[in-house]
Amino acid sequence: MHLRGESRKDVFACLLDALLDLMNSEYGFIGHVEYEEDGLRTDAIANIAWNEATHRLYHENVENGLKFSNMATLFGHCLVHKEPVIANQPATDPRAAGIPEGHPALNHFLGIPFFRDEDIYGMIGISNRPGGYSEADLKYLEPFIIAVLFADSVNTLEKKVKERTQRLEQANADLAAANKKVVQHSKAQLQHFACMSHEIRTPLNCILGLSSLLKESSLDAKQQDAVQMMITSGDLLLTVVNDVLDYSKLETGHVDIEMTDSSLQESLNAVIHSIEAKAATAEIILEVNCDTSVPAVLRTDGRRLQQILYNLLGNAIKFSPPGTVELKLSTVEKQDEETSDRMAVETCPQAGGKPVEACPHLARLHEAVDASACSMDTTEEESMRRKFVRFEVIDYGRGIPKEDFERIFQPFVQSGSDTEACYGGTGLGLAITSKLVRALGGTIDVDSAVGVKTKFTVDLPLAADSPVDIQGLKASLQNSSIMLVGAREGTKEWMEQVMKDFDLQLEIYDSLLDTMKSIVQKRSDTLCIALVHESLVNSLRENIREAKIGNVRLLSFGWHYNTPGSDCHFRCLRRFIPVVMLECLVSQIKDTESAYTSGERQCKKPRTNAVQNVDYRVLVAEDNRINQKVLLRLLQQVGIQNVKVVDNGKEAVDVCAQEDFDVILMDKQMPVMNGLDACRLILNGDTNQRKPKIVLATAEVSQGLEQQSREAGCSDFLPKPFSLKDVKTLFHKLSISKEES
Repeated sequence: MHLRGESRKDVFACLLDALLDLMNSEYGFIGHVEYEEDGLRTDAIANIAWNEATHRLYHENVENGLKFSNMATLFGHCLVHKEPVIANQPATDPRAAGIPEGHPALNHFLGIPFFRDEDIYGMIGISNRPGGYSEADLKYLEPFIIAVLFADSVNTLEKKVKERTQRLEQANADLAAANKKVVQHSKAQLQHFACMSHEIRTPLNCILGLSSLLKESSLDAKQQDAVQMMITSGDLLLTVVNDVLDYSKLETGHVDIEMTDSSLQESLNAVIHSIEAKAATAEIILEVNCDTSVPAVLRTDGRRLQQILYNLLGNAIKFSPPGTVELKLSTVEKQDEETSDRMAVETCPQAGGKPVEACPHLARLHEAVDASACSMDTTEEESMRRKFVRFEVIDYGRGIPKEDFERIFQPFVQSGSDTEACYGGTGLGLAITSKLVRALGGTIDVDSAVGVKTKFTVDLPLAADSPVDIQGLKASLQNSSIMLVGAREGTKEWMEQVMKDFDLQLEIYDSLLDTMKSIVQKRSDTLCIALVHESLVNSLRENIREAKIGNVRLLSFGWHYNTPGSDCHFRCLRRFIPVVMLECLVSQIKDTESAYTSGERQCKKPRTNAVQNVDYRVLVAEDNRINQKVLLRLLQQVGIQNVKVVDNGKEAVDVCAQEDFDVILMDKQMPVMNGLDACRLILNGDTNQRKPKIVLATAEVSQGLEQQSREAGCSDFLPKPFSLKDVKTLFHKLSISKEES
């Protein structure tokens, strides 16, 4: 018998036909008990209708089953007393209640109940076998009863699956509708924040732009102080706007994350450079310590990593007294949380949620799993661990009570009731940082002792193929003589440890005389790599020149950004990732022309703050009159005088068809035609004019705008508000690009 796909009615009709044939009976039924309605409902019943009324009753109810509730009958006795009924003389049987007039003859009756657990579930009833029924028939029909129960179970299960599937489909539809509403709400919310940000940034551009121009002019001390307060207040307002917008993007899932192989040193340089002025104002020294195991490259979003470190270091400086704030980098191994989750002991549904061991039918499989687990060797266990780059930011300020450890990562919350009053801020920094860390696949933790110190720890995953090549660097440097000249004690200790970790020798000298003696005594084929304090470089180079020694490379270190006369400059040795520093030393051996300033490769051509190509012809497309004036003054301040201004994108397209421009500073939101449409028309037009570099200068910060500007052909993106420094930086980049092309 094939049950799959058949209706319950058809299955039980088939079973009833088989039962009547098997027992040579005239008619009968199969039914189940309905406890709520206190009766029996048939799953299948023979048609024994004897008049029009019974015919109508049968056909109207056979699909869902006929209902019988009179328990003063032979089948009622079977159900009530939960026992089989054999009646070979129903007419005189006291358990029978008689039959209606016209009902087919009832000569013999056999009723057999069937059970689930200890409860009666239903019964079969058959009638009129010639010769009647006996006790032997009960035993004979046991397999059939099992078949009925099985068929009922299959049909019940299919019904439940169908009902559950329908509920699940409805739930999915409801969820999709709710999700659509959430997405629409999120987009509307994000658009609202973006519009609000645009409206704030536009006047803020005027405030910060003009303030940066004022700062460059001749002012007395009182005026300088006033202008600096204007700039500081403007920067603070911009930080608040950015925090609110960033948090709204993270909350709605619209944050841009671009995972690339990022230079860890460049990220550190950018953060340190940005935070140094803030630290100096607070009389705080930023100490950076990088372990030798830290790689040069980390697969992450470098821009977001900078934002994380800037937020943490900014908080550390904000809440610290004068002294030091520490940034430590190292690598750690931790259990892979995803693997741990997969290794967790599962439960077995057949055992009612008990552990697998409680299921007898799975005992053998469980023993095999146990045996496999016991035989797992150390290598397999280690494979479930993963390496992370750890960033620790430590300050020695007021500290955070343990009860606030979780609260501080919530939006608009700060530790302690007096924090906001004393220190200000939106309370969004750590909430944003926490979400960014998770978006990069990492974790963030805090540990603090009130009144002693606070430590924030960020762990970001490290690719398995990113180990530091200690042996390769050692092999490249082992035939060279590495010297450290004029360093402080802390730097000496750090350099000694680095060289020890790479199994390299370091010679340390405090005086030029001892240094020169050592250099003179070296073999002529030994390359001396001397790391010399910037104050001693010129004197040592002069001594080497007079001694006519050619196998020396002078590398300087100190707080200046470069040192004339050195082959390479480290602004601060201890802020360098050791592997990057050693790679720089190796490059000296290979006679490369690379030089470093604060950890970044520098061109041999010096860079100044003045724009080199002052003959630029610039078009400004900006509809806001005040911002037009600000841009004109900023451009004039960097030496660009040949500037033309238009009010919208259409005017920019028209004027570009008639005149040549080197650079266009294009606003996005303008009347008549927006900046992106104008950009496409200018760059894709058929005019004979040369194609300019277009920079989108806008207060809009909507999702993906920078990418849209690139796709439209823009060469760069300048978000408002911008200062004199930002304009200088932009044209330096354009100058270098122009020279390279």
